[in-house]
This record gives sequence, C-alpha cells and structure tokens, in this order.
Amino acid sequence: ELNVIEVNTNYNKYNLYTILIYDDVRVESEINSANPPLNIDLSRHVIAWNGITWLDYGTWIGPSGGSGASGSSGNTGGTGAMGEPFRINKCFEFLTDSDIIDIESYSTCSPVNPCYFSILYDYRNDKTNPNSKTNTDIAKTETLMKKAEKEESNITDDKKTEVEKKQEKIASGNLDEILKRKMRKGEAV
Repeated sequence: ELNVIEVNTNYNKYNLYTILIYDDVRVESEINSANPPLNIDLSRHVIAWNGITWLDYGTWIGPSGGSGASGSSGNTGGTGAMGEPFRINKCFEFLTDSDIIDIESYSTCSPVNPCYFSILYDYRNDKTNPNSKTNTDIAKTETLMKKAEKEESNITDDKKTEVEKKQEKIASGNLDEILKRKMRKGEAV
C-alpha cells in the first residue's frame, strides 16, 4: 500500500500524506527490507510522505492503560411506592362443606385477582389436603374422640370418669385456642 502512495505525484513538502498506523501488519521480511524509517515496527506511529521520503513522527498512541479503580458506592435510593394491601376476603372459624360452596361462588376471584380466606378449624367431610397441619390436628382430635367413645362403651363406671376427662381436655384445648384468639383480637369473650 505504501508503494501506491509513493508513485502518487500529488504529495510534496506542502501537501503531505499523513497516516496514523494503529497496528503494523507487515511480516518481518517486509520490515527488514524497507528503507529507513520504514524498517521498524510502526505500530502506533504517525508517518508522512512528502513526495520524496517517508518521515516518522514517532509513537502517537501509547499502550492501553490498566483498569481504573472501582468507584465509590452511590447514594441510597428513595423509598418505593406503597404496594397493594393484602386483604383477606373472609374468615372462617369453623370451615364446613357448605362454606366451600360460598367460597366457590365469589365472582370477584380470578387468577389476576385472587381471593384469600382465613380458616381456624377445618370441619369439612372431604379434606382434600391431607398435608395441612390443621387437617392433621383435627384428624388427631377426631381419632382421640373416637378412641375415647369406644373405651367408654367398654368400661365400668369407675373408668368412665377418665374417658370423660380426656374428652373434656380435648374440648377445652379447642375452646382455649378460640378464647385466646378472640382475646388477641380484642373481641368480647
């Protein structure tokens, strides 16, 4: 490419052809066979043709600098807007099968606008979620009640008092929970 420039008669000492060479891609044999100042690696040099000879103005592009230090942390951002409130659509102290029909009739519920329900005790006949803690607790209570009833029918009057005590204890435990919940809510007991 330099040969093409050298034969062009438009260049002279008043009209220089100046070029900045970022990366000298000539092979070693071309560099060694060139006349000075073209007989060196001219990467990052500025050279000029004056119509007679090449001039080397030296390195004009220095090596790339290293990475700078990390900047300081920015200021804390502002407070975001308040989100939508969480709303429970209805509370059930004792959920029954008929309550399910009521729940399914809520026309405002949808995947985009879900409805939420609070349930203290699940007394449905068909408990479709056996992993629920509420269902497990109720199942244990029901088992204990049935066991107590069975024992009651097979025992003497003397032992009947113990069975009655078990039943009362189970019933009072449920009642205690209801009373505690009402007291936390500030409801009349």
